[in-house]
Amino acid sequence: MAISKSQYHERCFVACAFRQRLKEYYTYGLFASVVVPKNIPPKAALHRRTVWMVKRCSMVVLFPDNPKDGSWGKGSRLVFKAALYNLKPMFIVSSTPPPRSIHYRVLKSNLFGVVDGYWVVPHPIKEGGTCDDE
Repeated sequence: MAISKSQYHERCFVACAFRQRLKEYYTYGLFASVVVPKNIPPKAALHRRTVWMVKRCSMVVLFPDNPKDGSWGKGSRLVFKAALYNLKPMFIVSSTPPPRSIHYRVLKSNLFGVVDGYWVVPHPIKEGGTCDDE
């Protein structure tokens, strides 16, 4: 809703998995479109929509923590994995850093001085050169 009232409302896009989500009640007047093929089961449609968005973004801002127990949901885990696979930098809004890995670097920081968290930067390198060299 905040974006729909901002100066950026004409530059936003809402990627939907289901046609019924195109109603203004859900989109707050922002441009929206279904980004998955018809006749896909709901679970698969949500998965495809999420991966579609990650592939096309410049960076990911992820709020993964369940406020009750701090766990990550399926959607947050999918976004994290898709971002790593597509070499997208992520800002994870969390008080707990993601687990250490050889596949990415974790840097404690804040996002534009607004919220604390961790930058997760995928390594686009494999032994012998960049992964894009093949």
